Amino acid sequence: MNCETDFVARTPDFKTLAHDVAMQIAATDPPSVGEADGAAPDGAASPNELPLLQQPFIKDPKKTIADIVRETAAKTGENVVIRRFTRYELGA
Repeated sequence: MNCETDFVARTPDFKTLAHDVAMQIAATDPPSVGEADGAAPDGAASPNELPLLQQPFIKDPKKTIADIVRETAAKTGENVVIRRFTRYELGA
């Protein structure tokens, strides 16, 4: 995840977002971050097949990951972006 300053990266809001996004990635194994990564949305796709930013948030399915990123950006007053992720799985 990227933000514009290290001050924002140390805020509780940013740390909570990073933790929540990590939990989402661990739970759902998304194929990519967003549409620009080549994964097109499909109305019939299960949440695990959707790009990360389009997935329903595991703590509040009424919101998407993109929604919680925008909320954190609004709280901190800075641009917050999920650039990439790597998911490790033991025993795979």
